[in-house]
Amino acid sequence: MRPLRGFGLFNFQAERFELSESGYENVSEPRRTELLRAICEASKRAILEKIAPGDAVNRIRELEGVAKEYPFIVQLTELQYARMTIQILGGNSLVLVRGYADGERGPWQRDLAAPVEVQVHQPVDTTPADVDRDVDFAAAQTPKQLGHPEAGRIKYGNVDLPDLRAAAVADMIRTLVRSCPADPGLPALNQIELELLEGQVYSGFNAVDRKVRVYLMVYLKD
Repeated sequence: MRPLRGFGLFNFQAERFELSESGYENVSEPRRTELLRAICEASKRAILEKIAPGDAVNRIRELEGVAKEYPFIVQLTELQYARMTIQILGGNSLVLVRGYADGERGPWQRDLAAPVEVQVHQPVDTTPADVDRDVDFAAAQTPKQLGHPEAGRIKYGNVDLPDLRAAAVADMIRTLVRSCPADPGLPALNQIELELLEGQVYSGFNAVDRKVRVYLMVYLKD
């Protein structure tokens, strides 16, 4: 499979993969449940009222003021809206998440609470002409361990950052973009299908490259 360029969902601090900058990690579990329901409601309203997902977010009481505090809510509503639209048209969708990191000015390591194992689709060609566009990924997923033991501790480095970032964003998407119940005029939305593409480390040192991109693969039902 060859994905087109996706939108960047987050910008990260150098050498970090946590979502602290987005504010998501400070959202309580009850609040996350509210956001989950509100994202479903905003997506349905966008379809039924034929308005943009961002406008629908502004009309949901539970999301009042949230978009300014947590900009990713609008992006997740757009993702849910796209999934709903595809299902209504008789298709299925697969969400693909890929993390990125910029280059390093010198070797570094940070502590990791525990090794992280992820399943990723690896690139078929490890030296593509264009690392953003000219990339084919294997259809099968491969297990990959992030972090390594050193002096009795678990460490991660720059090479681990893309997939650690992708795993963090994937967990957040799975929490807030789930199935939605049926509504008058709309069928129930299926549970989200989400997989990881192995990440990319750019050669240059540039904050713009500290991101995660999200792709939506669409395919027809059998």
